[in-house]
Amino acid sequence: MIVNSATEIIIILSGTISFLNLYSCHYSDYRQLVAAGLAGATSKYDLDWLIAYTQNSQKLIYDDKDPIAIRLHEEYNKVLMPIQPVTDKEVIAIFEYVDGLKHESDN
Repeated sequence: MIVNSATEIIIILSGTISFLNLYSCHYSDYRQLVAAGLAGATSKYDLDWLIAYTQNSQKLIYDDKDPIAIRLHEEYNKVLMPIQPVTDKEVIAIFEYVDGLKHESDN
């Protein structure tokens, strides 16, 4: 990862710190832990959806009846992700951090 500015350093640090809250259930690469690995998520899902899902997947599943959220919930044995007290900017930083990592499957 090449860092070109102070802003990029802040994004990396913010994403790293925020990612640590998710690390007990998610790997930063493609492997599954309790839930899906986060690598490639921004190419599969809309950023606004990722923000909403990361912050409160339970709302998307039970209130909004979101078909993608329901499918993921069922795919990962109906394990509920706790509501995450993260801002939109922190979620964006998490995925910018993950996207900036080099993953073995990216070769």
